[in-house]
Amino acid sequence: YADRSMDGTKFLRENVSGKAQIKHISDLIQKLEVQLSRNTIFHTMSEAMRGNPSSYMDVTHDTNAARLLAELSFSTHTSAKAGFDYSEAIHAGNMPGMGMPNLIDDSKFKNAAVFTEITHQINTDRKMIGGYRGDFWSVSDKRSAMSSDTSGQVRHELTNSAFARLEESLKSIPHATAYIGVGRSERMPDYWELISNRRDGSVNMMGAMYSNNHSALNSTKTEKTYQIDAGLIHKSSQLDLSGSIFYNQVKDFILVDSRTSPDYVSGMYMTPSSRNIDAHTYGAEITASYLLSSKVKFNSSLAYVQGRNETDHLPLAQISPLEGRLGLNYDDKQYSYGALLRLVAPKNDVAVNQGNISGKDIGKSGGFGVFSLNAGYKPNKKTLIAAGVDNLFDKTYAEFINRSGSAIAGYIPTTRVNEPGRTAWLKATVAFD
Repeated sequence: YADRSMDGTKFLRENVSGKAQIKHISDLIQKLEVQLSRNTIFHTMSEAMRGNPSSYMDVTHDTNAARLLAELSFSTHTSAKAGFDYSEAIHAGNMPGMGMPNLIDDSKFKNAAVFTEITHQINTDRKMIGGYRGDFWSVSDKRSAMSSDTSGQVRHELTNSAFARLEESLKSIPHATAYIGVGRSERMPDYWELISNRRDGSVNMMGAMYSNNHSALNSTKTEKTYQIDAGLIHKSSQLDLSGSIFYNQVKDFILVDSRTSPDYVSGMYMTPSSRNIDAHTYGAEITASYLLSSKVKFNSSLAYVQGRNETDHLPLAQISPLEGRLGLNYDDKQYSYGALLRLVAPKNDVAVNQGNISGKDIGKSGGFGVFSLNAGYKPNKKTLIAAGVDNLFDKTYAEFINRSGSAIAGYIPTTRVNEPGRTAWLKATVAFD
């Protein structure tokens, strides 16, 4: 990894899932479906590739899940989906280099949820959709008393989410549907925000820089988002066009704060804090594709998002800059060719050392443009041979949402980790059905 002192050297991911369904049970129950799954991850982090094979650690994450789903028909105009979800996830790890060779559980997440979605066709042109989901969470801190001041404690939480959307086929614009929606979603903090991170240091300043045991298990609140959005979708034989706008007001937004202050980081690894703030985001997106001929299509998109940290009076971290794409594709069902130009604007509004579990803002970024080509050949319906060159002009660039390079002996640290330069690829896909 270019952004940390250890590399991911071994990954074992295994997933087993099954699904059974019964259809047309009655006039009311159209379908009943049951899903079961088990997912396991074994991940080794090591410094072996950097000359220190004795320094490594293993992490495991085991998840068992089940779902029961029913599709219901109340009338010719009203239908619904309703169901129940259950999941149980255990996270464990070891550190052999520090005398802890055995895998030890550090947390257990349990979730039981009920959900429903109802669709009502008001008339030929108008439709209303609404839904609700309630989640009951149980999170157990299985860490030792030495590493967590909430060791052995269990947090219980009920989160509620709901939405309503009105859709209408427009008579004034043929082949177009407009919609407007409102919603409230509530998110439980995840493992990284509750267990891996610590609570805001300002809660307990004593020794904050020297200890990681200030657990965020009980201090980090659930994140509540209130959204309104609207859009238009148009589909015709030649033109596909969609546009949408949204505004979010977020109460108790979960911010990961890594600013170098006793308030926000602690310990030898400078563990960041999870803290709640109030924020808002808004944005818009437009996509369009136009069929120039039966074989040639033009594609384009433009996306913009802006956010504000209202508590700290700063820009909201980890918000992507303005981005646009232009593409041209030829496809005669046997041969295909494509060209894509991706354009990204500079990003000047940043909140340095604030972010989320995926990364943090590390400074302003410059804009860039990347041009790529691809081609494909289908000798028959079941075989595709494709090739391409990404970043054709070997542009040196880095994404704004990007983690910084680590200061590792023998490596040159960079402000940002650059994306790959000119890259050629070849791929074959064969269907055996």
